Amino acid sequence: MLKTLRTACAIATILAMTACSEADSTPEASSAYTPPRTETAADGWSVFVDAPMVDRAAAENLDPKPDSPEAAVVKFLASRVRGDDAWRAAMVSKPSDRAKRALAEWDEWQLQRFQLRGRKEPRANEAYIKVFFEISVNGDTDDGEDEFEVMREGDEWRISRPPS
Repeated sequence: MLKTLRTACAIATILAMTACSEADSTPEASSAYTPPRTETAADGWSVFVDAPMVDRAAAENLDPKPDSPEAAVVKFLASRVRGDDAWRAAMVSKPSDRAKRALAEWDEWQLQRFQLRGRKEPRANEAYIKVFFEISVNGDTDDGEDEFEVMREGDEWRISRPPS
């Protein structure tokens, strides 16, 4: 009886470990997003201190729910790196003409990699996210920093103006 009980416990342990490791490797688990840690700078920006550089390989399973300003921007940029249309779910439901013009420019770019650099919240339900990114346009590569305007829309955050 003791041997049967030990065997049952061993089997239960193996099954539990297998279930946990399989749960950790599912796309749903990889789509959870935690914004990087920040430190306050003198200019009103919070600077991200541990934000990863996201390239094509890192963007492959990166599709977070836009439940923070950072997650909305990461959703947009990871989608652009992959070349799919998931970025549309990170945009406000009714983009301004200015945002539409900026998106037309993005259609000409191939995003290579990006990194969140900073956050600023001038008002409630509104934020700016500063990002470093590298793009290719017609075979030429360029990089730099720019800002996304993000706003709360319902219970999620959406990009109201991408940089151009």
